[in-house]
Amino acid sequence: CGQGAWEHPMLEDTHRLEELLRYKNIPAHVEYWGFDVSHDWPWWEKQFPYYVNQLINTQSTN
Repeated sequence: CGQGAWEHPMLEDTHRLEELLRYKNIPAHVEYWGFDVSHDWPWWEKQFPYYVNQLINTQSTN
């Protein structure tokens, strides 16, 4: 979740979802990216390979 311009409503939702998942003992990986990160294509293009790599690494260790 980015913390840049226009992210405030989504940031609050992400915090609530993270708390709910933790409360229900549902494993989840939540990251809060910087204040320069917006909810738009340029950042999604950077985040996509990062998360695919995270998924691959998680699968290979299980």
